[in-house]
Amino acid sequence: MKTIAMLNAKGGVGKTTSALCFADILARDYGKRVLVIDLDAQRNTGSQLGAGGCEIGVDTLLLDKDADIRELIRHTPFERIDVLPCTTRLEEANLKVLLDTSSVQQFRLKRHLRRVSGDYDYCILDCPTAIKNISTINGLAFTDDVLVPLTADDYSLQGLTDIVAVINDVKEYNDEIDLRGCFITQWENNNCHKAVATQLADALGNRAYKTHIRKAVKVKEATFTPGSLIDFARNCTAVQDYRALVKEYLEED
Repeated sequence: MKTIAMLNAKGGVGKTTSALCFADILARDYGKRVLVIDLDAQRNTGSQLGAGGCEIGVDTLLLDKDADIRELIRHTPFERIDVLPCTTRLEEANLKVLLDTSSVQQFRLKRHLRRVSGDYDYCILDCPTAIKNISTINGLAFTDDVLVPLTADDYSLQGLTDIVAVINDVKEYNDEIDLRGCFITQWENNNCHKAVATQLADALGNRAYKTHIRKAVKVKEATFTPGSLIDFARNCTAVQDYRALVKEYLEED
């Protein structure tokens, strides 16, 4: 099972949309079995996949080493996609883990995920903006590829420094983790966005994906309706771009 983390300390860059589209396209177009893990206390990913009202989820795995992960994973209406939801108690669980020094804090999710790693081809993590909290670190502890969605502005570019620093820290106990690539969302074909894309390519080389996700009103509209962006707006330009992005990602393997 390969694990992909959508990560950025800045909100509003499309982490949740990107995580959901990656999962949907991998399952729908490539026939892959995908587990989506919602690590964000806002619970948007779980809600879009029909598991927004769950009372147990990731927080249980952080606190209970004997919990059965298969009882917490929820099937979704989408073929070959399951979700491990988040609950309102995640922030409380983060604090309890930090206060509990009786066992290693970083590997609490990893030890549970081992039990189902053979059930899936991919695991997609939707991470919160709090990239240094303990649930995020637990997710990064078993992550292979970090993907960074960002908007074309200086704040997003500046935030890459913090992301690289976190990844380097995680490498001390997960030497498989890699900043696989960054991609621009809400893309508009203007000089400002082109300049940012050039800066990104100069800074990151082939880690700056050539595919940009074009700005589309359907993306925001889709967040008000549970389900898939592809089902909501099959011909949306953003859907076309996400398909091209997944293809670009897979062709690198």
